[in-house]
Amino acid sequence: MDQQTSNHLVADKIGLVLQHKRIELGLSPEECAGLINVEPGIYSAYEAGEQYPSMPEIEALSYYFDFLPEELWELQENVAEGEPQKPNVNFKLISKIRCRSIGAMIRQYRLEAGLTADHLAQKIGISNEALESYELGETAIPFDLLERISEATHHSLNDFLDRKSPIGSWAERQRISSDLSMLPEGLKVFAAKPINRPYLELAKKLSEMPVDKLREIAVGLLEITL
Repeated sequence: MDQQTSNHLVADKIGLVLQHKRIELGLSPEECAGLINVEPGIYSAYEAGEQYPSMPEIEALSYYFDFLPEELWELQENVAEGEPQKPNVNFKLISKIRCRSIGAMIRQYRLEAGLTADHLAQKIGISNEALESYELGETAIPFDLLERISEATHHSLNDFLDRKSPIGSWAERQRISSDLSMLPEGLKVFAAKPINRPYLELAKKLSEMPVDKLREIAVGLLEITL
């Protein structure tokens, strides 16, 4: 399969997911276009697979449509239910901040990969001026180009996901709820009891410790028990 055919398939998949979710919610294309501040024709092009949305737009639509952004590029079906009513968000402001954040990450990942701007621009098939605009956050980068950049810099699309804005925080809660729903019943009961909270906090601290520090603790425990 050539690159152009593969790109069309990804665009078609994104479009079908967006269309399916929109219809489930009973929204019109015009209403959805208004949610992310684009013209109705542009949104319709997203659903038709003729144009790629940007990552901030995908994140916003996932927020409004109740699905995780990574469902568009991963085989995931687990979306938590029972989420409290979501507050209104200022997508225009969030999008502006996200474009700058994504641009900074692109530049950081490019430098870490030892790629010059010229090299990366050539590698993904865009002009140096376009890459500079994306890195400065002046322009929202389309999803397909971000995917090529993630591959060129040896990163995952998940590395670019929003984790901090109201939209990103909502998605994080969905992921946590989804992960918790997959735990064995015994662990769910254990985690739900307030009396077990110190054990959970201890486990969290241990998971964040460097390997060498954990090794020291393990050795100390062995000395105590022997």
